[in-house]
Amino acid sequence: MNHKRVLESAVEMEYKSLFHSKEHEEEFFNNPDSIIIESEDNNVILFIERDEGINSLYWAGETVEDVAESLRELNKKFPKGTIIKISCCEDKDSKGLLEKIANEFINVGCKSEVHFVGFKASTLDGVETEFNEVVKAKTHELNHIYGIIDRSLGGDKFKMNEHEMKEYMNNSENNVFTIKENGNIAGIVFTNVYGNKSKNTKSLFIRGLAVDEKYRGKGYSKKLMKKAFNWGIENGAINSMLWVEKYNNIAINLYEKFGYKPYGDEEMILKYTIENP
Repeated sequence: MNHKRVLESAVEMEYKSLFHSKEHEEEFFNNPDSIIIESEDNNVILFIERDEGINSLYWAGETVEDVAESLRELNKKFPKGTIIKISCCEDKDSKGLLEKIANEFINVGCKSEVHFVGFKASTLDGVETEFNEVVKAKTHELNHIYGIIDRSLGGDKFKMNEHEMKEYMNNSENNVFTIKENGNIAGIVFTNVYGNKSKNTKSLFIRGLAVDEKYRGKGYSKKLMKKAFNWGIENGAINSMLWVEKYNNIAINLYEKFGYKPYGDEEMILKYTIENP
Protein backbone atom coordinates (compact mmCIF):
# COMPACT_ATOMS: atom_id res chain seq x y z
CA MET A 1 0.00 0.00 0.00
CA ASN A 2 1.21 3.48 -0.86
CA HIS A 3 1.03 5.16 2.56
CA LYS A 4 1.81 8.61 1.21
CA ARG A 5 -1.00 8.40 -1.32
CA VAL A 6 -3.48 7.17 1.30
CA LEU A 7 -2.61 9.96 3.73
CA GLU A 8 -2.79 12.62 1.02
CA SER A 9 -6.25 11.34 0.08
CA ALA A 10 -7.33 11.51 3.74
CA VAL A 11 -6.09 15.08 4.16
CA GLU A 12 -8.09 16.19 1.13
CA MET A 13 -11.37 14.80 2.53
CA GLU A 14 -13.99 17.14 3.96
CA TYR A 15 -14.19 15.63 7.46
CA LYS A 16 -11.23 14.19 9.33
CA SER A 17 -9.43 13.64 12.63
CA LEU A 18 -5.88 12.62 11.74
CA PHE A 19 -2.41 12.43 13.30
CA HIS A 20 -1.52 15.34 15.57
CA SER A 21 2.15 15.44 14.58
CA LYS A 22 4.57 14.30 11.89
CA GLU A 23 6.30 12.10 14.47
CA HIS A 24 3.04 10.36 15.34
CA GLU A 25 2.29 9.82 11.66
CA GLU A 26 5.67 8.13 11.18
CA GLU A 27 5.15 5.99 14.29
CA PHE A 28 1.83 4.80 12.90
CA PHE A 29 3.18 3.79 9.50
CA ASN A 30 6.22 2.10 11.06
CA ASN A 31 4.07 0.04 13.42
CA PRO A 32 3.44 -3.41 11.88
CA ASP A 33 0.22 -3.69 13.90
CA SER A 34 -1.30 -0.56 12.34
CA ILE A 35 -4.32 -1.13 10.11
CA ILE A 36 -5.58 1.03 7.22
CA ILE A 37 -9.08 0.44 5.84
CA GLU A 38 -10.38 2.15 2.71
CA SER A 39 -14.03 1.93 1.66
CA GLU A 40 -14.83 0.42 -1.72
CA ASP A 41 -15.96 3.77 -3.11
CA ASN A 42 -12.89 5.55 -1.61
CA ASN A 43 -14.99 8.02 0.39
CA VAL A 44 -13.78 6.85 3.85
CA ILE A 45 -10.34 5.96 5.21
CA LEU A 46 -9.84 4.52 8.69
CA PHE A 47 -6.44 4.39 10.42
CA ILE A 48 -6.39 2.02 13.42
CA GLU A 49 -3.35 2.32 15.67
CA ARG A 50 -2.80 -0.75 17.87
CA ASP A 51 -0.48 -0.11 20.83
CA GLU A 52 -0.28 -2.25 23.97
CA GLY A 53 -3.91 -3.28 23.80
CA ILE A 54 -5.27 0.20 23.03
CA ASN A 55 -6.90 0.62 19.61
CA SER A 56 -7.02 4.29 18.56
CA LEU A 57 -8.85 5.31 15.41
CA TYR A 58 -8.01 8.23 13.14
CA TRP A 59 -10.41 8.82 10.31
CA ALA A 60 -11.31 10.80 7.21
CA GLY A 61 -14.37 10.86 4.99
CA GLU A 62 -16.43 12.85 2.53
CA THR A 63 -19.37 12.83 4.97
CA VAL A 64 -19.63 12.24 8.70
CA GLU A 65 -22.47 9.79 8.08
CA ASP A 66 -20.26 7.64 5.85
CA VAL A 67 -17.48 7.56 8.44
CA ALA A 68 -19.87 6.58 11.24
CA GLU A 69 -21.45 3.84 9.16
CA SER A 70 -18.02 2.46 8.26
CA LEU A 71 -17.47 1.61 11.94
CA ARG A 72 -19.91 -1.25 11.53
CA GLU A 73 -17.45 -2.87 9.12
CA LEU A 74 -14.78 -3.12 11.83
CA ASN A 75 -16.39 -6.30 13.16
CA LYS A 76 -14.78 -8.05 10.20
CA LYS A 77 -11.33 -7.06 11.45
CA PHE A 78 -11.55 -7.36 15.25
CA PRO A 79 -12.87 -9.95 17.71
CA LYS A 80 -16.02 -9.36 19.72
CA GLY A 81 -15.46 -7.10 22.73
CA THR A 82 -12.62 -5.08 21.15
CA ILE A 83 -12.80 -1.39 22.13
CA ILE A 84 -11.89 1.27 19.57
CA LYS A 85 -11.01 4.73 20.97
CA ILE A 86 -11.97 7.59 18.66
CA SER A 87 -10.98 11.26 18.91
CA CYS A 88 -13.34 13.89 17.50
CA CYS A 89 -12.05 17.45 17.31
CA GLU A 90 -13.39 20.92 16.64
CA ASP A 91 -11.60 24.23 16.24
CA LYS A 92 -12.67 27.88 16.12
CA ASP A 93 -13.43 27.64 12.40
CA SER A 94 -15.70 24.61 12.66
CA LYS A 95 -18.16 25.38 15.45
CA GLY A 96 -20.98 22.88 15.65
CA LEU A 97 -18.98 20.15 13.91
CA LEU A 98 -18.15 18.33 17.16
CA GLU A 99 -21.82 17.90 18.01
CA LYS A 100 -22.59 16.70 14.48
CA ILE A 101 -19.76 14.14 14.59
CA ALA A 102 -20.68 12.93 18.08
CA ASN A 103 -24.35 12.49 17.18
CA GLU A 104 -23.58 10.42 14.10
CA PHE A 105 -21.03 8.24 15.89
CA ILE A 106 -23.32 7.70 18.87
CA ASN A 107 -26.09 6.63 16.48
CA VAL A 108 -23.99 3.64 15.41
CA GLY A 109 -23.14 2.59 18.97
CA CYS A 110 -20.28 4.80 20.17
CA LYS A 111 -20.24 5.89 23.80
CA SER A 112 -19.15 9.42 24.73
CA GLU A 113 -16.37 9.46 27.33
CA VAL A 114 -14.67 12.80 27.96
CA HIS A 115 -14.83 16.28 26.48
CA PHE A 116 -11.62 18.38 26.52
CA VAL A 117 -10.63 21.94 25.68
CA GLY A 118 -7.18 22.90 24.43
CA PHE A 119 -5.27 25.49 26.48
CA LYS A 120 -2.04 27.20 25.48
CA ALA A 121 0.51 29.39 27.28
CA SER A 122 2.51 31.52 24.85
CA THR A 123 5.42 32.14 27.21
CA LEU A 124 7.26 30.36 30.01
CA ASP A 125 8.92 33.52 31.31
CA GLY A 126 9.06 34.58 34.94
CA VAL A 127 9.00 31.13 36.47
CA GLU A 128 10.75 30.46 39.78
CA THR A 129 13.30 27.70 39.36
CA GLU A 130 14.17 26.19 42.74
CA PHE A 131 11.85 23.76 44.45
CA ASN A 132 13.88 21.19 46.31
CA GLU A 133 10.80 19.23 47.36
CA VAL A 134 9.76 18.65 43.71
CA VAL A 135 11.86 15.77 42.36
CA LYS A 136 12.03 13.39 39.42
CA ALA A 137 9.84 10.32 39.99
CA LYS A 138 11.44 6.89 40.40
CA THR A 139 10.14 3.73 38.75
CA HIS A 140 9.97 1.93 42.11
CA GLU A 141 7.32 4.46 43.14
CA LEU A 142 4.87 3.32 40.46
CA ASN A 143 2.35 1.84 42.90
CA HIS A 144 2.08 5.18 44.72
CA ILE A 145 1.90 7.03 41.40
CA TYR A 146 -0.93 4.81 40.16
CA GLY A 147 -2.78 5.44 43.41
CA ILE A 148 -2.72 9.21 42.91
CA ILE A 149 -3.74 8.83 39.27
CA ASP A 150 -6.72 6.67 40.21
CA ARG A 151 -7.87 8.92 43.04
CA SER A 152 -7.28 12.27 41.36
CA LEU A 153 -7.44 11.81 37.58
CA GLY A 154 -9.30 8.55 37.26
CA GLY A 155 -7.34 5.59 35.94
CA ASP A 156 -9.79 5.21 33.04
CA LYS A 157 -8.76 8.64 31.73
CA PHE A 158 -5.00 8.16 32.00
CA LYS A 159 -4.28 4.71 30.66
CA MET A 160 -0.70 3.50 30.93
CA ASN A 161 0.26 0.00 31.94
CA GLU A 162 3.47 -0.57 33.91
CA HIS A 163 5.58 -1.17 30.80
CA GLU A 164 4.29 2.01 29.11
CA MET A 165 4.79 4.04 32.28
CA LYS A 166 8.41 2.92 32.58
CA GLU A 167 9.02 3.71 28.90
CA TYR A 168 7.50 7.15 29.40
CA MET A 169 9.65 7.86 32.46
CA ASN A 170 12.83 6.66 30.75
CA ASN A 171 12.31 8.71 27.57
CA SER A 172 14.51 11.84 27.65
CA GLU A 173 11.73 13.87 26.01
CA ASN A 174 9.42 13.16 28.96
CA ASN A 175 9.61 13.79 32.66
CA VAL A 176 7.53 12.92 35.69
CA PHE A 177 7.91 15.06 38.81
CA THR A 178 6.54 14.37 42.27
CA ILE A 179 6.15 16.46 45.39
CA LYS A 180 6.30 14.73 48.76
CA GLU A 181 5.10 15.36 52.29
CA ASN A 182 6.58 13.30 55.14
CA GLY A 183 7.99 10.89 52.59
CA ASN A 184 4.63 10.31 50.89
CA ILE A 185 3.93 11.38 47.31
CA ALA A 186 1.39 14.19 47.55
CA GLY A 187 1.23 15.23 43.90
CA ILE A 188 2.54 14.48 40.44
CA VAL A 189 2.90 16.10 37.02
CA PHE A 190 3.55 14.36 33.69
CA THR A 191 5.40 16.43 31.08
CA ASN A 192 6.66 16.11 27.53
CA VAL A 193 8.71 18.40 25.25
CA TYR A 194 8.06 18.03 21.55
CA GLY A 195 8.77 19.93 18.34
CA ASN A 196 11.82 21.14 16.43
CA LYS A 197 14.46 22.85 18.54
CA SER A 198 16.46 24.04 15.50
CA LYS A 199 13.38 25.93 14.27
CA ASN A 200 12.65 27.25 17.77
CA THR A 201 9.25 25.59 17.87
CA LYS A 202 9.50 23.29 20.89
CA SER A 203 6.51 23.13 23.22
CA LEU A 204 5.99 21.82 26.73
CA PHE A 205 3.00 19.50 26.94
CA ILE A 206 1.41 18.93 30.36
CA ARG A 207 -0.05 15.45 30.04
CA GLY A 208 -1.41 15.22 33.56
CA LEU A 209 -1.36 17.05 36.90
CA ALA A 210 -2.74 15.60 40.12
CA VAL A 211 -2.55 16.30 43.85
CA ASP A 212 -3.93 13.77 46.31
CA GLU A 213 -7.08 15.12 47.93
CA LYS A 214 -5.71 15.04 51.48
CA TYR A 215 -2.77 17.26 50.48
CA ARG A 216 -4.70 19.92 48.59
CA GLY A 217 -4.78 23.60 49.52
CA LYS A 218 -1.01 23.77 50.16
CA GLY A 219 0.11 25.18 46.81
CA TYR A 220 1.53 21.88 45.59
CA SER A 221 -0.08 22.19 42.13
CA LYS A 222 1.63 25.53 41.60
CA LYS A 223 5.02 24.13 42.64
CA LEU A 224 4.64 21.15 40.32
CA MET A 225 3.67 23.41 37.41
CA LYS A 226 6.59 25.76 38.04
CA LYS A 227 8.99 22.84 38.11
CA ALA A 228 7.51 21.58 34.84
CA PHE A 229 7.88 25.04 33.24
CA ASN A 230 11.50 25.25 34.35
CA TRP A 231 12.27 21.81 32.93
CA GLY A 232 10.57 22.81 29.69
CA ILE A 233 12.74 25.93 29.40
CA GLU A 234 15.88 23.89 30.05
CA ASN A 235 14.87 21.61 27.17
CA GLY A 236 14.17 24.34 24.63
CA ALA A 237 10.42 24.85 25.02
CA ILE A 238 9.13 28.33 24.19
CA ASN A 239 5.46 27.75 25.01
CA SER A 240 3.18 25.17 26.57
CA MET A 241 -0.13 23.46 25.85
CA LEU A 242 -2.45 21.02 27.57
CA TRP A 243 -5.93 19.53 27.43
CA VAL A 244 -8.37 20.04 30.29
CA GLU A 245 -11.88 18.72 30.83
CA LYS A 246 -14.32 21.32 29.58
CA TYR A 247 -16.19 21.76 32.87
CA ASN A 248 -13.24 21.35 35.27
CA ASN A 249 -13.32 24.97 36.47
CA ILE A 250 -10.86 24.37 39.32
CA ALA A 251 -8.18 23.15 36.92
CA ILE A 252 -8.99 25.85 34.36
CA ASN A 253 -8.62 28.57 36.99
CA LEU A 254 -5.23 27.15 38.02
CA TYR A 255 -3.94 26.97 34.45
CA GLU A 256 -5.12 30.49 33.69
CA LYS A 257 -2.90 31.74 36.53
CA PHE A 258 0.05 30.33 34.56
CA GLY A 259 -0.93 32.26 31.45
CA TYR A 260 -2.87 29.50 29.70
CA LYS A 261 -5.75 30.54 27.48
CA PRO A 262 -8.17 28.43 25.43
CA TYR A 263 -7.02 28.36 21.81
CA GLY A 264 -10.27 27.18 20.27
CA ASP A 265 -9.84 23.44 19.87
CA GLU A 266 -12.18 21.00 21.57
CA GLU A 267 -11.93 17.22 21.65
CA MET A 268 -14.39 14.49 22.53
CA ILE A 269 -13.28 10.92 23.15
CA LEU A 270 -15.69 8.24 21.96
CA LYS A 271 -15.54 4.45 22.36
CA TYR A 272 -16.86 1.90 19.91
CA THR A 273 -17.16 -1.70 21.08
CA ILE A 274 -17.21 -4.51 18.53
CA GLU A 275 -20.39 -6.47 19.22
CA ASN A 276 -20.38 -9.10 16.46
CA PRO A 277 -17.43 -11.31 15.49
